[in-house]
Amino acid sequence: MIQNRDVVRFLVAPSGFGKTALALEYAESIFGFRDVFWLNAKSPCFLRDVDNATLGTQLASLTRKRSLVVIEDIPDLTAERAESVSTCIDKLLERGWEVVVTMTPLRGSFVDRQPDGTRICSRDFLVTEEEQRMFAGDAAFGSRDSIPLPLADSVPGLMWGGSRAEADLLCGIVADGLPADVLLGVFTLLVLRRGFLADAKMYAGPLKSDARALLGEEYLFLGVDEHDERFETHAFPIDEVVRAFSRALGRMAASSSFPDADALVMRLADGLLAQGASERACLFVGGCCNAEKRIAWLGSRARRLSALGCLLPAHRLFESRSMRLNSDTAAVFIGEAWRLVGLDRVPEALALAERVLAKASLSDAVRGHAALLLTRYGDADCRRKSADVLKGLVRMAGGNDARRNSEAISVALSDGNRRWEALGVAAVWLAEDGRAAVFLAEACLGCGRTGDVETGILLWALDALSGKGLGSPAQPDGADIERVLAITGDYLRRCEEEGSFGYGEAALLGAWDEAKALASPDALYPPLVSVRMVAQKLEVQLFSQRSAFERERRETDCVQEGTMHGGRRGRGIVLSGDCGFSGALLRTHEIVPTLRICLFGGLEVRIGDSEVDPSAFRRQKVKTLLALLALNQGKELLRDRLASILWPTSSSATAQRNFYTVWSILRKALSLPGTQECPYLIRLQYSCRLDARTVSSDVAEFDELCGKLLLGAPDAEAWSAAFARLNELYRGDLLPSESGNEFILRQREEYRARLIDALVSASTRLFDVGELQSALWFAHAAVRKDSTREDAYTALMQAQVASGQRTAALDTYFKCKRYLSDELGIDPSPKAVMLYSSIIEAEPSLKGFVPRS
Repeated sequence: MIQNRDVVRFLVAPSGFGKTALALEYAESIFGFRDVFWLNAKSPCFLRDVDNATLGTQLASLTRKRSLVVIEDIPDLTAERAESVSTCIDKLLERGWEVVVTMTPLRGSFVDRQPDGTRICSRDFLVTEEEQRMFAGDAAFGSRDSIPLPLADSVPGLMWGGSRAEADLLCGIVADGLPADVLLGVFTLLVLRRGFLADAKMYAGPLKSDARALLGEEYLFLGVDEHDERFETHAFPIDEVVRAFSRALGRMAASSSFPDADALVMRLADGLLAQGASERACLFVGGCCNAEKRIAWLGSRARRLSALGCLLPAHRLFESRSMRLNSDTAAVFIGEAWRLVGLDRVPEALALAERVLAKASLSDAVRGHAALLLTRYGDADCRRKSADVLKGLVRMAGGNDARRNSEAISVALSDGNRRWEALGVAAVWLAEDGRAAVFLAEACLGCGRTGDVETGILLWALDALSGKGLGSPAQPDGADIERVLAITGDYLRRCEEEGSFGYGEAALLGAWDEAKALASPDALYPPLVSVRMVAQKLEVQLFSQRSAFERERRETDCVQEGTMHGGRRGRGIVLSGDCGFSGALLRTHEIVPTLRICLFGGLEVRIGDSEVDPSAFRRQKVKTLLALLALNQGKELLRDRLASILWPTSSSATAQRNFYTVWSILRKALSLPGTQECPYLIRLQYSCRLDARTVSSDVAEFDELCGKLLLGAPDAEAWSAAFARLNELYRGDLLPSESGNEFILRQREEYRARLIDALVSASTRLFDVGELQSALWFAHAAVRKDSTREDAYTALMQAQVASGQRTAALDTYFKCKRYLSDELGIDPSPKAVMLYSSIIEAEPSLKGFVPRS
């Protein structure tokens, strides 16, 4: 810059490269910040002066001294504006002034208007090897062993920009205004981190030659090598990549061949799995996808994740959403159970498997996997019961017919939908006859393939040989042992050659070594040196994940113990708050107090032990927005939908503006004390939600308790406790301060009705099982809560009649009849009339009964 001071100097590089820092350093070194004019080209004032052609004259009027003008961040200019700015630069240069202009590569065409100017491009910004050696040992650089750094890591903005440098650079890329297809290319490379450019085309599509050249020459942190057709980017944390690009996901997906952003994200995550970057894949899916999508992805990729040894990241992904066990989620629960086994949490794994096995409505395959886990890791009694269940789920010959059982295993192994049955047949067969081990090994040899089922069968066989099987010891002869060991050794070598060696195979290797002690000492087996090296790496990886898991559990237990002894409200794992992307990445080292929202009887908000100042919710719209989010219980609500509910008569644009104002107020109200961070609110690209893992509410607890009364097994004692808690929660109508919002008014009526539905249902179901006093009590409560519900009166009459309270039942009937006649003009239902008739027929003396007024 010093050599060509009489011409304009253009600093052309992506945001975050250090253009502004370089201009500042020049202004300080040469001018001492005197007679320096700094113009923000993105400012409307700058464009106004350009349009009025007064920019140069205004600057000239300020001083007659030789000065420096820095025009920062040239935006996208029309031809007329570009010509006007170029003319102004010419005039300043003629007066002897110095001019420095900064811009991104996308605006580089402006340089052509100043052919004599000096262009300082991205490569000129890179830290040289000499500078690296000068600063070697500094924390920003590391040791001398890393010199020279790759080009992708030599960006000065990344080296000297501090802790926010990577995030600022990534956000700058998105803000630079790259075309959607080019931005998608950048995003794809940053996510995949390294690989062949041809592979990236599968996700981003083919880039035009000029776009590809732009990325290779200017966006050097992408590490594009045109000669070798490879790329290796700077090691940006995946959560920072997601945070920066999340709001552009929809736009990028629209320019791709994928139907939507979720499809794009999941395909990229699969690309990471193909590289073996399983932890990065889990974090990526967790950051980009909503709860439903990320759990669906976890369920469909569970085997691949386990094969890659990805236990703890997948476990965190599982825990990122609380869910019910049903046919859609059962496979996810089974995958989690096997992960817990790997993380040395066998009791928890067995508990999950027992839940799955006990649910008869689930598919045979899912229940079969649960039975296999219980058979493998349960105690003796559990193993026997699970083996009996397996016997009913798998298709096998039964007994000890070796030929037919072997055929059943071979058929199952060749059928992709029934492969699990092969392991089930093996388990049942071994439970009945431990000598089946050699036949199982022969069946695996005959199928000629590797996989988790084949690995499991061989592991069962080796256990039987070592006396660890379900049935009686195998007592095989030496030839059988050596045959099984030889097949297993060849199988392990084949797994290593095919790249399918995972945790299961590492366990098989350990069982193989143990079983060799039973064979002849003269028997020779392959040394499997490379296999053992892979197994050793997996053991280290597994130990690391187990240690981290135990650490996290201890931290959680400490917090819970402190909560119990300190009388504090619950705490939760914090997730990124208003971060602009769904399902923010887990940060288990940060603990925040739980946000508690109460809506019944009036709004009450607490963060941990402290009540949030009610004055923070002075505006009714802020209250209503929080209520809408709480009612949705962590599920996403479209911003357009929220805006239309809050301002139904306003235009879409006005409603959106109002929404952002109210959202900002709510976010400030819910920020952690002493900070500006709000981990409870999550604003996505098109929607918003509360983070259900750090938020609790009375409506969520109310729904859960009502669900127990409506759907749970009748239990008078437990249901009485549930009703007592419902009484505590339901202090009054939902958000009574809201009188004009139709949506809240409807919700208010629905919650009233839901409470009575639960009480009437509880009374009826308790009556059906003979708990007459409890049925009577719940029916009385329903009538007290709402004297306009005929079904409540009918339930009360039914319980009163069965309890011998005929007079009281007649009184209830006439109260119901009076209300129906006076208010609605209708007669009682046939059931109520039938109950009335049964009383009169049993006690004719009551026919002239006069109800109490």
